[in-house]
Amino acid sequence: MPPLLLLTQLQSLTTLTLIELHAKDMIPLLKQLPHLSYLNIHNHCKHSKALITTVLKKKTLKTFIFKSLTAGLELPLTTQNTSNIEHLSVQMGSDSLGVLLCHLPKLRYLNIDLSNPCSFKNAMSDIPIMSCITKLKLEIHHFPISFVNQLFKSVPNLQYLHFIGMTSDKKCIDPFQWANLLSSMIGYLNRIKLNLHCWYLIREIPDCTEVIQKFRKNKFIQQLDIQIYHPLLFGESVSLRIMANHKYPI
Repeated sequence: MPPLLLLTQLQSLTTLTLIELHAKDMIPLLKQLPHLSYLNIHNHCKHSKALITTVLKKKTLKTFIFKSLTAGLELPLTTQNTSNIEHLSVQMGSDSLGVLLCHLPKLRYLNIDLSNPCSFKNAMSDIPIMSCITKLKLEIHHFPISFVNQLFKSVPNLQYLHFIGMTSDKKCIDPFQWANLLSSMIGYLNRIKLNLHCWYLIREIPDCTEVIQKFRKNKFIQQLDIQIYHPLLFGESVSLRIMANHKYPI
């Protein structure tokens, strides 16, 4: 194919998926696509902040999917521009989350995987208010409930919540913590899906039956149809499962 014809076809692209390319090869390609609205990067190689800066500067881009954003990403980003991205699906570390979200004021749907080991200490103070987000899917491991509390406060207009996680924070089996987490959302949350595994040493939870009864008797928890299930024993550890799949009547 003649180079000029190839370039013309590239410039008309609106949808692009890139697999296993280096950042240095993706950047010049993305700069040649003035009409790109959908970008899916599936890459576990080292990334640079120059690549993310290039993506954020594409004003036509509405959907951005990125696997394994954590590897080699240097923050803060150099761009001061905000993006028009409305749909973000990404796997990354919590320490980079706030910086990236600050550049995405029009985000409506956030699907984020924070399952890689990371520190949540700095992330809790960096998350911006995201008033446009209506759908949030979150997969997160080894989290403190304080981080989730901060994240929920940053999405005041959330309508759909899908939360998958693993934790050893004992506050997660306290029904009053869930009441505090979700009470501000009750007026507009249309759907809630929970699938949480809570792992503890048996000596830390001496009476699982009492924990379960307190959880099930809480009126707020009953209203949300959140269920806590009997523990499974694994040697010296115990696992409690919290689940919900509740749709509010319109």
